[in-house]
Amino acid sequence: LLDVNQLAEGKKYCVVSRMSPSPDHSLVAFTVDFQGDETYELKVVRAGKPEEVRDEALLKTSGSFVWGKDNNTIYYSTMDAEHRPYRLHEHRVGQGQEDDKLLHEETDQLFWMSISKSDSDRFCFLGLSTKTTSECWTLDLQSDDLSLKLVEARQDGLRYSMEHHDESFYIITNEGGRTKNGKLVKCLIETPGASNWIEVLPYREERQLTGIVCFEKFLVLTGREKGLKQMWVMNMPSLEMHVIEHPEEVYCASLGSNYVYDTQTLRFSYESMVTTTSTYDYDMVTRERTLLKQKEVPGYDKSRYVCERFHAPASDGTMIPMSLVYRRDLYPNGLANADAPMMLYGYGSYGACIEPTFAYTRLSFLDRGMIYTIAHIRGGGGKGR
Repeated sequence: LLDVNQLAEGKKYCVVSRMSPSPDHSLVAFTVDFQGDETYELKVVRAGKPEEVRDEALLKTSGSFVWGKDNNTIYYSTMDAEHRPYRLHEHRVGQGQEDDKLLHEETDQLFWMSISKSDSDRFCFLGLSTKTTSECWTLDLQSDDLSLKLVEARQDGLRYSMEHHDESFYIITNEGGRTKNGKLVKCLIETPGASNWIEVLPYREERQLTGIVCFEKFLVLTGREKGLKQMWVMNMPSLEMHVIEHPEEVYCASLGSNYVYDTQTLRFSYESMVTTTSTYDYDMVTRERTLLKQKEVPGYDKSRYVCERFHAPASDGTMIPMSLVYRRDLYPNGLANADAPMMLYGYGSYGACIEPTFAYTRLSFLDRGMIYTIAHIRGGGGKGR
């Protein structure tokens, strides 16, 4: 689709940020930085024939864009002097950038602009957010009225994100702080305001909801529970839900690339402190999983190692999750009453959770009898906000 080496000829710097095929896959749009300052040109070429340029380069973009309902329209953002995405533009392929239509300008310097497309491909979403507050607008690509519609006006402390399914928007919100770990609600497309939001799942503080992926007959929710990443599959329209079960006590599971809307197959990645990174296809009806690929580590034998989860009390009595891994044959009776060296690692800040993932660099320590432990302390958000 694109030879980046050829694109970089004569340039001192060249990084392609994003690529996206047009709705019928005959064209490819991509953004490229030639300066190293994360300011991007947006280019459109013929798929399979990148030498066939189909449009003038759009200059000084943020690197973020989505296609409209056809091959003729692209929505993209540009940045202000502080390098903050703040303007959303509509571009017609083949026209000059000076003719592009300005759809929205964010004047509050605290707010960052993002654009995305719904999993159904029907809507373009405009997101405006700070660390504590968000506001969303929608653009219905199937409508004759291609104007932005506000979902819920910004309110200090109100956060929400959304997806589209059938005739509704599904929204995860903190309700201004009342449901700090996220509550799932929905509303009709025609009446998106918060006064029309209807509860889909009762709020549970021990379950954090962070994202939604929509399929034709399913919703997949992502989040955390019991200190671990989780994925819940919801059948539509019955709303029956199940959690995707995993074979190990300690693990890290994350959504993979899921581009097909009309499917019952979910792709996700999985690993643990003893299992190397693996890619699975999961049948959301039968709940069967198929291993597609697993990272190979020469000389590594998973059966030699054990990973476990336990909890340790903090000074205020709160139980802190701890993930550990050790060599099985060196501690055949487990770790109870074991006198062993241990490396304890802990980081918790800005909501950055240290996941219990695989690292081959630990193996030499484990082979010499060391126990490696991760303390999932509260600042990392392992158990939610």
